[in-house]
Amino acid sequence: MRCITRTIEHDSRSDVFRIIPIGDTHLGHIATDEKLVQRTIDRVKEPDTYWIGLGDICDSIGRTDKRHTEESLAPWCHGVNRVFKQQRDKAVEMFQPIGDKCLGYIMGNHEEKLEAHGTDLYYSVLEGIVDNDDESLAMGMSGFLVLKFQRSNGDRKGGTQTFVFYLHHGAGGGRKMGSKAIRLEDLPSSYDADIYIMGHTHTKLAFPAQRLVPTRTGKLKERELWLCNTGGFMRNTVESTTTYSERAMFKPLPLGSIEIELRPGAEDPSEMVRVIQ
Repeated sequence: MRCITRTIEHDSRSDVFRIIPIGDTHLGHIATDEKLVQRTIDRVKEPDTYWIGLGDICDSIGRTDKRHTEESLAPWCHGVNRVFKQQRDKAVEMFQPIGDKCLGYIMGNHEEKLEAHGTDLYYSVLEGIVDNDDESLAMGMSGFLVLKFQRSNGDRKGGTQTFVFYLHHGAGGGRKMGSKAIRLEDLPSSYDADIYIMGHTHTKLAFPAQRLVPTRTGKLKERELWLCNTGGFMRNTVESTTTYSERAMFKPLPLGSIEIELRPGAEDPSEMVRVIQ
């Protein structure tokens, strides 16, 4: 776990910023919607838009894994001896154009399992995306992102609005939406943040929560939190083969990621965060 602090300067109270968590793309699996991954990357290329890597960018499943079948590999992996290098190169090719917009990079359970057997698809992908060997974005399986928006007008400095994100690739799951919501609702009891983001379950789910807090003057105010599951890019079933998701009886889910809009200059705190599913 790591805590990363990033500062973004802007010049207007009306500025709107977009944060897109991207995880569970599982590049290298035939069930991944690569066109949707590319459209999401193109979305990040837009002005005032940033992204967070939420893990399992590569499928990270090789021919010795019990979940593997040759038919489950993406076509560009067929007949390739070095499957993991092929997956790594594909991830770097797709994500490198938005490497400078990455705010943090989380490890997924697929990458963690592969690393335990001596193969790295976490740091090697990140280093290719940011085009250097700097590990400052690597957060491990979880971490905090402290995002500060500093308003300035030339030499004059205005106010600073801070948003704290708690990030985790995710764990567990369950087939019903209730179990996923309960796991999200548990997070504020252990981690203090404004926005909580998890992946892993390939489910898009986001809802606000309220916390009653006292002010320094002895008054009470409500503090809004957001609890989010990001979604994924891999279909649970395909016609050409049986996937490991199908074997586990996972049901079909909508693909893609949530988007988080931040309005650091909003006067009403309830208007500062908006989550689009």
